[in-house]
Amino acid sequence: MDENKQRDTRKPSGNKGNLVIWLLIAFGLFYLFNTWTQTQEKPVQELSYSKFFDMLKENAFSGKIRAVIKTDNIVKGILTDGGKFVVNVPENDQDLIKALRENVKDFGFTTGHAYTVANIYEIIKNITKEISIELSKSIVAIVGAGGSIGSGIARIISENRIKEIKLIDRFSMVSSTKLSKLKNVLQLINIHNRITISNRICDIEDADLIIAATNSPVSIIKSEHLKSGAVIIDDSFPKNVPRDVLRERDDVILLEGGVSQMPKLNIDVSRHMPDLLDLSISKLVSCSQAYGCLAETLILAALGHRGNYGLGDADPQLAKDIMKKGKSVGFNNAIFQNYGFAVEESRIAKVKNIIKNRKI
Repeated sequence: MDENKQRDTRKPSGNKGNLVIWLLIAFGLFYLFNTWTQTQEKPVQELSYSKFFDMLKENAFSGKIRAVIKTDNIVKGILTDGGKFVVNVPENDQDLIKALRENVKDFGFTTGHAYTVANIYEIIKNITKEISIELSKSIVAIVGAGGSIGSGIARIISENRIKEIKLIDRFSMVSSTKLSKLKNVLQLINIHNRITISNRICDIEDADLIIAATNSPVSIIKSEHLKSGAVIIDDSFPKNVPRDVLRERDDVILLEGGVSQMPKLNIDVSRHMPDLLDLSISKLVSCSQAYGCLAETLILAALGHRGNYGLGDADPQLAKDIMKKGKSVGFNNAIFQNYGFAVEESRIAKVKNIIKNRKI
C-alpha cells in the first residue's frame, strides 16, 4: 500500500440499495419544493422584510401564506391564491424563526448542527482508536465552546471519562455566562471530569485533542499553540487552523470536521435523475461528500421527515438519533482529511509513535 494514502476499510455499498436511497432523497426534496413549482405561470413577487414580517404575524388569522422554504438568508413562499414571493432576511434572526414556526403550518427547519456534532464525535472515536489516545488520560480543549457546535461536542464527549475538558471562547459577558452554565451541565453529566474555563487561546498548548468550532474570520490556532502529538479537529469556516501548520508541523494531525460520505451511485444512473428547480440531483449525486448541515437535510428528506428537527443549540440526543438515521440510509463519516486531501499514513504513524513513547 502507498504509505501516503490513508486506509479506507469501509465496504462499498450496493448500487441498487443506494439508488433507492437517492430516489427517496429526491422524492423528499421534491415534496419540499413542489408547492413552489405548482404555480409556474405566476410571477415571483419580491417582498421587503418588513412587509413580509407583518404578513407573517397575521398569517395565523389570515392564512394568506400557505407554505415557506428558508435557505440561508432567503425565504421563498407560496400564497393561498397561488402567488409566489421571495424575500431577503437577516441571518440568525430568531424572531423570524419563531414567527415562521408559530404562523406557517407547512414549514420545517433544522440547523444541521445535530449531524455535525455526531460527525465530529465519530471522528473523535475513530482517531483516538487509530492512534491509541486514552481520553481518561487526556486533556481536551474545545475552542468556541460557547457556540452551538462547541457546546454540543462538550456535552456529548463528557459522557466519557476525561482527564480535563477546557472550555475556551472569546472574552465577553455573554460568552462567560454561557461557559459557566455549560460547565455546570458538564459536571452533572460526569462528576469525575475536571472542567476549566478560559478565554486565552494559548491554553490549548497542553491539550492532546482540540476541537475548533468558532466563527472567527481569521485563523487563530498557530503552530506554537500545539504540543507534539496533538490532534486538531477544525469545524470552522473560515478555518481556524491555517494550512501552514501542516507544512511546519509533521508531528500533529489536523482533521476537518463535519464532512460526511454520501451513498455512492453509478454516474451513468445519476445522469438520468431529474433536476428540482435549480437543484441538480445529478450533480448532487456525483459529489461523494457533503458537510453536516446538508447531510442532515438529505437524511431527513430520505426518511420522509416533516416539520422541524434540530433547533437551538446542538442536542447530543438528537446527534445520536440523526447519526443512526444517517447510517440507515448509507451516510457515513468521510476518511480522515484536511484541506481536501486525505491525511498521510506517515503522519498518522508518527503521531501514534509519539503517543506510544509518551506512555513509556
